[in-house]
Amino acid sequence: MASAAAKKSKASPGKQLTYAEAQGALERSLVQLQSEDLEIERLPELYAEAMGYEKRCLEVLQQVSQEIQQLDPENLSLSPLAQPEA
Repeated sequence: MASAAAKKSKASPGKQLTYAEAQGALERSLVQLQSEDLEIERLPELYAEAMGYEKRCLEVLQQVSQEIQQLDPENLSLSPLAQPEA
């Protein structure tokens, strides 16, 4: 039985999963891989899916890391919170 995230990624292969979607799908894949009920024939397919989810997680983390490194601390400013009107 395929997970919802796996179905979503197979239904629209061009769509990139978010980090949370890929992480959740990876966790579900790992649970299935550790299951004693796993049919040995499904092992390669599940392993490949898990590796794909791991790759997506790493891609997102690298992208975010690069974006953070490109931020210029001199140009960052915090705006005061707006006071609610009475």
